[in-house]
Amino acid sequence: MVDFRRVEPIFCDSCGKNLMEGVSEYSALVAWKTNEDGTVVEDIYFACKGGECDQKMSAVYGPTSWEDISDLAIPAVFINWMLSIMTKLHDGHTYSDKAFEKIILLAANLSNVVTREMTEAEEKRFRNLQEINNY
Repeated sequence: MVDFRRVEPIFCDSCGKNLMEGVSEYSALVAWKTNEDGTVVEDIYFACKGGECDQKMSAVYGPTSWEDISDLAIPAVFINWMLSIMTKLHDGHTYSDKAFEKIILLAANLSNVVTREMTEAEEKRFRNLQEINNY
C-alpha cells in the first residue's frame, strides 16, 4: 500500500534512478503500452527521459504513449490527467494488474507534490501546454 504521507521512490525501470528526486527537472517520463485498439493498458514503465534509458525501454516495449512526469507534477495538468484516466475507465478501458499498480503509485506520489499552488513558471508551462495539447 502506498503511504500518502510521503513521496515514495519511483525508480527508472532501466537504470534504477529514483525519478521522484528530480521531479521538477523534466528528466523523467511514464510510458504506457496499450493493446491494438487502445482500450487496455498492458504495461507501464518509468524511464529517464531523452537518453539511454528511454531508448532502451522503447526498444523493449515498442510504440507507446507517454507523459513527462514533470508536466504531471503541475497541479492543473495532474488533475486533467487524472480526469482523463477516470473517463477512460468509465468508457470501458482497462489496466492490467501490473499497469494499474504502477499508475496508482505514480498518482499517489504526484498527489504529494501537486497539492499546492502553482509557481509562475508552472502557470506559464501550463499555458504553453494548453496551446499544443487539449489540457
